Amino acid sequence: MRPQTALALAVAVAIGAACAPIEPGLSVELTDHSIASDRAVVPAGHMVLAIHNGGTGGHELEVIRTDAAPDRLAYDTGLAQVTARGVVAERENIAAGATKRLSVDLEPGRYVLICNLPGHYAAGMRLALEVR
Repeated sequence: MRPQTALALAVAVAIGAACAPIEPGLSVELTDHSIASDRAVVPAGHMVLAIHNGGTGGHELEVIRTDAAPDRLAYDTGLAQVTARGVVAERENIAAGATKRLSVDLEPGRYVLICNLPGHYAAGMRLALEVR
């Protein structure tokens, strides 16, 4: 391949990558006693959550559609009691230091993000999310 052709191909690839649509996303940080995100309100539609476990142990993330406040979910035997229809998406087995992705389609409404491993919800691993 001629040098000019190689350069033109490299520029075309770079321009194409720069013009590719960016998938809507939400950064979520898990620690041993909390969940935080870069936004409290997100647009409705397809969303990719980048979940980083900054804690010392394993965690999970459940996305629950509910009108309840984050600290008002029913709680029993160490777990938040949520119905299967309330859980919109879930990513299990997020090791300490790992970052995992979770794709979800969100309708307008109120949601709560939780880690529902035994005792984690009660320890404060919960966060409100509004979808508009």
